[in-house]
Amino acid sequence: MALRTKPHDAEAWLEYGTTLAALEDYAGATAAFDAAIADRPGFVAAWNDRGVALRALGRAEEARENFERAAALQPNFAAATTNLANLELASSRFERAEALYRRALRDDATSINARTGLGRALGKLGRKLEALRELARAVELAPSSFDALLALITFQLGTRRLAEALGACDRFLRLAPGHSGGLGLRAAIGRECRDERYSHLLDVERWLSVRDLPDDAEFHAELTVCLTSRLPLNTAPPQHATQQGLHSGPLWSHDQPALARLEAMIENELSAYVDVHGSADAAVRSRPRAVALHTWGVVLGADGFQLPHLHPDAWLSGVYYVAVPSTGPAQADARAGCLELGPPDRELLLNRESARKLIRPKPGRLVIFPSWLYHGTVPHGAPGLRISIAFDCVRAIA
Repeated sequence: MALRTKPHDAEAWLEYGTTLAALEDYAGATAAFDAAIADRPGFVAAWNDRGVALRALGRAEEARENFERAAALQPNFAAATTNLANLELASSRFERAEALYRRALRDDATSINARTGLGRALGKLGRKLEALRELARAVELAPSSFDALLALITFQLGTRRLAEALGACDRFLRLAPGHSGGLGLRAAIGRECRDERYSHLLDVERWLSVRDLPDDAEFHAELTVCLTSRLPLNTAPPQHATQQGLHSGPLWSHDQPALARLEAMIENELSAYVDVHGSADAAVRSRPRAVALHTWGVVLGADGFQLPHLHPDAWLSGVYYVAVPSTGPAQADARAGCLELGPPDRELLLNRESARKLIRPKPGRLVIFPSWLYHGTVPHGAPGLRISIAFDCVRAIA
């Protein structure tokens, strides 16, 4: 996608880079921020946002240099200080992280990222009441922020404040009734507390759709070439659900006939899914007036996998399998290579066993489920690549 702007327009390049980063095209975003900086070398926001994109690409030390450059240009720029603190937190330098978060909050007391980061750092330092206060304050300042909610609830669950976690979820869902992240958290915590009000959302068999479309070898070969040769792939950063794997950026921006054909197939199957499942629950029945399909490629080697996660801001999610290595009949782990739905994020520290469903991938298999369902994968442990195209159907912003 080419940016149509004047040759010297740093603000336009920054806006373009921000848009690409939101779509997880971090390589493209970095190039846009480079153009902004070339036009205006002292552009603080561009240096900071370039650091964010580099960190997402797994280039932490380069990211640090960018944050430090932004902080040197503008010492009271809270966003850069917060990003430096995030690097310290990720490296388990909790005292240093605390100091930086507090400095960021002195410069901008409304920074939710700094507030939640400070809460996490204090929790790691064992200062639980202080941590709880900061995390609760973040939710109070930004009651519709799912990131702030998740930070608070993760801490509450870690200290077994289950009733408080349920209450926080309920308050969030009153503001955002159909939010998949809020629904998934509420259902998982409810199971832990034996609160059945949202238990139907965890019935994987009820919500799962598995469709085996024709295994078109030529079509899949073309998709494989698109994902492995024509499009840029980036190593997923350590904090990402994908571990030891590669991600593409958004696929909609690439003019590839095979991708266009696949997106049309997915859209047809999503419509069929709603026709079948829409009467079962308001969360699916209340189809947004406008939706957008976001697709991206995932390439996993023998040891690659995905941690259990959900897609908080989407409505429906799924995956289409392009290529799957053979695990062979003697594979020791019958789960090898499977998509697993049900078990929640391990960081929530929930103890009750959850219902789970294993789906064995094969070329042409299309899986659809509500975005509130936690899902992950198991390493396939075999030579070759597991190539898939994941997708979210999201509420379009008017």
